[in-house]
Amino acid sequence: MDTSIYISNTKIQFVCGEEKKSGISVSAFKTVELPEETIINGVIVNEGRFDEAFQKITEVHPAPGGMSKVRLTIGSGQALVKAKKIPKMSEDKVLQWMKGEFAEGESEDEEYLYDYEIMDIRKDGDIALLCAIKKSMLDSYVRIFRDAGISLSCIDIGLNSQAKLVHKMPATEGKTFLVLTIDGNMMDTVLYINGLFAVSNRSRILSERGSSDLGEEVARTVSAMIQFNHAQKNEQSIDSIYMCGFRPDEDTVKEYVSGTYSLVLRNFKDDADIIEVYDQDFYPDDYIYAVGNLIRE
Repeated sequence: MDTSIYISNTKIQFVCGEEKKSGISVSAFKTVELPEETIINGVIVNEGRFDEAFQKITEVHPAPGGMSKVRLTIGSGQALVKAKKIPKMSEDKVLQWMKGEFAEGESEDEEYLYDYEIMDIRKDGDIALLCAIKKSMLDSYVRIFRDAGISLSCIDIGLNSQAKLVHKMPATEGKTFLVLTIDGNMMDTVLYINGLFAVSNRSRILSERGSSDLGEEVARTVSAMIQFNHAQKNEQSIDSIYMCGFRPDEDTVKEYVSGTYSLVLRNFKDDADIIEVYDQDFYPDDYIYAVGNLIRE
């Protein structure tokens, strides 16, 4: 059994489960909200508050003696991400090539780490999800978990964990659609073209949660993605949207946005039949990053 933990600015989530041939089996889960200003832009600024929240996770972990090894997912806007066709060359040379791809977005006084995930193998060059992230930020997470006696078997970013889950779902194969996720006051919107990660946008939510203004704000973000897809001259138009992280009182917001652009409103609970759960209270749409990192691709 694996333990997958997702950490954002507003919460810590854990999911226990394992990847099987038939999909993903989830046996335990929990979310703990973080006090304000515990994590800012992915950086832990108050370790005392973080430790208190993390203790609540360890107390309910089903493994005897608690967790000892974790698959960690970080939801940070400090990660630089893009989908790109990578040249046919060795892995070391690809990582060097990636430095040039991210040069404009990097801070000169920071050291970055680079990695990539192959999404589609092609003769003329594989399509990959590229990532660059500050080494200092990753080091801080490694140290905190090490001090707690927990080793990290892998560290991923939320967008790649989501993409791994989407790519494994038969329902999304070859489709062009959006996945829009709200986490606290941040909104991540991802466009998938022909079932593959194409581009993402991260923005701060300015409207009050649950208000009609939120619906308008989300609709503008969706409109921008629709226009981008059109500009790419993609043969497929966006016909559906997954909207995650919305509160129960925000169903009208989801209906407004999907209705405005005639998009089919979908959810992972119905479409991700690869996820096997033993608790009817588990809602995959609220745990897509943690669940996605159970996949060992």
